[in-house]
Amino acid sequence: MISLKDYDNLSLKKDINKLVKELERQGWRVDKDRPHYMAYSPDKVGKVSIPKTPSSQRTLQNKISKLRQHGFEWPPPRKKRSGRE
Repeated sequence: MISLKDYDNLSLKKDINKLVKELERQGWRVDKDRPHYMAYSPDKVGKVSIPKTPSSQRTLQNKISKLRQHGFEWPPPRKKRSGRE
């Protein structure tokens, strides 16, 4: 039987995967071969470790805050719709 905590952890893992994809889209290099992801900023000045299995939503929010200090845009910029005016 799967507990509610397992569902929460699964949701956090999905959120981390979305975050890593967005980091790569914005030009960050992400090293995935460690117990934590290591994100290196495009200007090669900042680096932030991101847990692969965060313990809480607060952990994710803290990491996003740290990434934003190094130039990461969150929430991601919205795509403009074409054809509507």
